[in-house]
Order: sequence, then C-alpha cells, then structure tokens
Amino acid sequence: MLNISVIIGSRNKKSRNYTLTNRLINKLDNNVSVEIITPYNYPILECQGCCKCFITGECILDGQQNDKGDMMKEKL
Repeated sequence: MLNISVIIGSRNKKSRNYTLTNRLINKLDNNVSVEIITPYNYPILECQGCCKCFITGECILDGQQNDKGDMMKEKL
C-alpha cells in the first residue's frame, strides 16, 4: 500500500486546493492511503517571525501543546 500525505495550508475547506486534492484522491487506486493535513485537523500556531527556523532549523513553537507543526515535519 502506498501512503501519501498532502499538506493544504488554506483554512478554507472550499478552497481550490482542497477541492482539487479531493478530486485527485477520488481518482486514485484503492491501494493508496491519503491523509490530508490542514489547519483544521492539525492546528498550527502562527509564525512569530523570529527566523530561528532559518538559523537553527528548529521552530520556537515546536513541542508546544497546541501546535502540531513538529508532527507534520515527522510525517514529511
């Protein structure tokens, strides 16, 4: 079985990206498992603008209880 993770950054469930992604998923074979990651099912805190991620490769929000950005990085 092939596992695919799709990240959609839009908070709009009727966005073009979300609509197009669902259309593509419906055309895939049954041997494909797709997980759609959105701000609705994986809450992500807004960027603080500190640029630490560019300097150290880590976000200051990683590990915070109400932020799932680190879990998304693991999936990638």
